[in-house]
Amino acid sequence: MKRTNVLLASGLAAVALGLASAQSFATTSADGVRSIEVSFAELDLTKPAGAETLYKRIKKAAFVVCGAYDSPMSWNHAAKTQCFKNAVDEAVARVNSPLLSSLHRNENTRLASK
Repeated sequence: MKRTNVLLASGLAAVALGLASAQSFATTSADGVRSIEVSFAELDLTKPAGAETLYKRIKKAAFVVCGAYDSPMSWNHAAKTQCFKNAVDEAVARVNSPLLSSLHRNENTRLASK
């Protein structure tokens, strides 16, 4: 089975998995969903290093599309946090890589236990 080299994911904002300067590549669709394309064609997701690299890219893209740089106001922190969680969850699910899913599950478990 051939894996797609680019991933699109959405939440309140979207993470479309070629991340360079994330801020300049964020786009907004007609329905108001922001997205960033994050390429992972060069990564081997059967190796821990590949999964870790993609996971970092996904989180960075989610951080940007969920408005982390838009406003420092704390009144929308909860919405940004939920957007980030949804975007990362969906992107990881769409990649459908056992190592990436395990990495994401382990990070969520570690964060929940703090």
